[in-house]
Amino acid sequence: GVAPLLLALWAGAIAWPLLGPSLVDRLAAVRWHPGCAWQMAIVAAAPGAWMFRQIGRAAPWALGWTSVNAALAASAAGALAAQGICGLDGAGHQLLWHVVPLLVMTGATGLAARPWLRQH
Repeated sequence: GVAPLLLALWAGAIAWPLLGPSLVDRLAAVRWHPGCAWQMAIVAAAPGAWMFRQIGRAAPWALGWTSVNAALAASAAGALAAQGICGLDGAGHQLLWHVVPLLVMTGATGLAARPWLRQH
């Protein structure tokens, strides 16, 4: 699908400047900033709830793929909002506090919602 490809391109564009022998040092120097992840989750909650409700009503066939893509779409809405809210532009911060939370939210929500979609 297009969404996973765009996610990979976004993550790659952010990670590219960090690549090299000092990658671990650069990432270790990123300060603790969970506020971005929380902002992403809060913003993603409403579109995620709406999408999963609509998808559940539609009786999808490929529950795993559908669930993960809906979770990615909702998480992406949160990531987009966090990009506008967050004032930290460093690649390390973006990777650790924007990309990684998006991946975690997508995976966790996609797995958790799959059984719920099966019931509807």
